[in-house]
Amino acid sequence: MDELRLFLEQSVIDAELLDVPDGASSAADAASALGTQPENIIKSLVFVVDEEPVLVIVSGNEKVDESIIADLMEAEQCEIADPDTVRDATGYPIGGVPPVSLDLPKIVDESVLGKEMVYGGGGDPDTVIKLDPRFIVDEETIVEEVTI
Repeated sequence: MDELRLFLEQSVIDAELLDVPDGASSAADAASALGTQPENIIKSLVFVVDEEPVLVIVSGNEKVDESIIADLMEAEQCEIADPDTVRDATGYPIGGVPPVSLDLPKIVDESVLGKEMVYGGGGDPDTVIKLDPRFIVDEETIVEEVTI
């Protein structure tokens, strides 16, 4: 999480790290703890696409269509990463993967960008990052509808 804090201090991203003392095992739990709607919670998921990790960001109440990810990446194989692969690829545990600061190919579901403010992984399961979703996207990010 220190890497995320350092990234935020050195960037122009207007973001805030917030503690969620009881953790949040679901979008509904996180939304309740943060006083927001579940659709404002985002998930940063790691998929293994032809043996390479790819970060996929969707609203917390949505499910990813793996075939769309494979098509976008022109890949033959796509599957959700296991916890060890997530930590190896990102340095963070499942539930704590931030939507920014990672050097991975990134796909963002277009619905995420229609929100005013979102809450995502903040480095560990008890911390979230609050930010404008436009800060998630950079010039290399693929923005498409990727949910079922």
